[in-house]
Amino acid sequence: MAEAANKGAPWCMEQDAWLWENIPKFSKDKLACVMQRTVAGIQGRLTHIAAQKVSSDQLGLQEAAAYAQIPADWIGKKLATVATTKTNFYAVQNGKEGNKIYSTWEECKANASGRYGSYKKFTNAEEAQAFLASGNQQQKVAKEKEGESTKSNANLNDEQKAAYDAVRHGQSIFLCGSAGVGKSYTLRCIMEWGLKRGLHIQQTAMTGTAALLVNGRTLHSFLGIGLGRGLPVDMAERTQEKNKSLTRQLGRLQILLVDEVSMLDAELCDKISAYLSILRNDTRPFGGVQMVFSGDLAQLPAVNGKFAFHANAWKELAPNKCILKTLVRQAGDLVFQNMLERLRFGICEPHDFERLLECKKTQFPEGIQPTRLYALNKDVDRINSEEFEKLRGTVQVTRTYMPKFACPGSKRWAEACGTGNGIELCVGAQVVVTRNMENGCVNGSRGVVSALNENTVQIKLLSGALTEVPFVAIENDDGSLKIAVMPPKLAYALTCHKSQGMTMDAIELDLGPSIFECGQAYTALSRARSLASVKITAVVPRAFKCHPDVVAFYE
Repeated sequence: MAEAANKGAPWCMEQDAWLWENIPKFSKDKLACVMQRTVAGIQGRLTHIAAQKVSSDQLGLQEAAAYAQIPADWIGKKLATVATTKTNFYAVQNGKEGNKIYSTWEECKANASGRYGSYKKFTNAEEAQAFLASGNQQQKVAKEKEGESTKSNANLNDEQKAAYDAVRHGQSIFLCGSAGVGKSYTLRCIMEWGLKRGLHIQQTAMTGTAALLVNGRTLHSFLGIGLGRGLPVDMAERTQEKNKSLTRQLGRLQILLVDEVSMLDAELCDKISAYLSILRNDTRPFGGVQMVFSGDLAQLPAVNGKFAFHANAWKELAPNKCILKTLVRQAGDLVFQNMLERLRFGICEPHDFERLLECKKTQFPEGIQPTRLYALNKDVDRINSEEFEKLRGTVQVTRTYMPKFACPGSKRWAEACGTGNGIELCVGAQVVVTRNMENGCVNGSRGVVSALNENTVQIKLLSGALTEVPFVAIENDDGSLKIAVMPPKLAYALTCHKSQGMTMDAIELDLGPSIFECGQAYTALSRARSLASVKITAVVPRAFKCHPDVVAFYE
């Protein structure tokens, strides 16, 4: 019979809502004909819906029986079953199928995965419908804000705008270009757009200093992977067991920005992709998260391994390459611009070398102390030690903060990490914070010590704000060894690695034989706005070198 064509077929939320709405208007025979089901099927479903209404206190037993035109004892018998098999309503806003209500978690998850939609579970259809209605209003507001965001980003040049629009249209991209082309500014515009739209978007960078510059977090810290040395499945299981909040956060993540990607190696790139895929139960690269990689591959590379673009996950994702070419940082010095473009790829012409030699004579205005950048940690440590000794001779109080050991074996591990001897500080010392903390201080925060307390150091940040820095706990990969350390370190000089992403008005550089890495000399020199703000104590042409893989990638 035609009216029984749907006999035994599953019911959905829309059918339940239509049936309940129309039972007062039509007979059960008519409803069965329209819905192509049997009369018994209609009666059974009405009993089921009525029992749900009674169970959720929306209707009384007799009231529900009268409305559904069925005996009250039918509903009473059904109530025991409803109590143990209560139907949930999963409302999904902006999912793969738009705004829709599902009756099972599996359907909900399938349509609200990756960067699609938000969802919420309800015990009745009315609340679920109200949730979808509120979502429609939020989308309207989001569109209005998106229009405002577009207006506020009118200062983007054509190249930056193309990258910005690619992200807005759902593409994963690699935002690249030489130092000073406005990559960080473009990322900031993308972040503003995402936040105004209410998207789950996160800004990260490969180093603490770079993360500080873009108001983000280090990639390792945000993902909760420590040093990233474990297997992806082990890291994912640990996060699921020990950090439920982070697991939920990564499950909702829609767009992830990774700055200074030249320092991301291929092995870690693949690990992160697998880690996110496991946590999000999504086999796509990076678990379906829209990725925005940013950086200049001609700058400092990863410490170990190949570049990220060699990773299988990168190749499978195939991010759209958005190259920025218009220099912004050195906009007022065309000669410097052209020189940097050559030095970027390891080409140091004779006239470039002669111009760099002249920078030995650079004099800064009285009272201006340049930031000194060096390739080697030992040079930075020497300068920091010398400057601290000068300062210590003018103050009466210093304090040494020794690490605190939580368990046997921790002391040896602390010594291996270079924190075994603690840190000696005094008021007026210039420092950089080396750990992320909850008080807003992050790895890379610069400041001056203003007070020394027993368990904290008060620091005046570059912004002028005062903050208390306490001991912070660190542990090894498996959590078996733990120590507490005072995170500031002296910062009269910085390594080239620490300077990446910064713009400086006065710098002093050693570009001599101490330069040992591809992109190191170029990274340091490109921190300046013009050659007039650079003093070079030593320079050799071979300091400027570019990795052949990078040359091939850009070509």
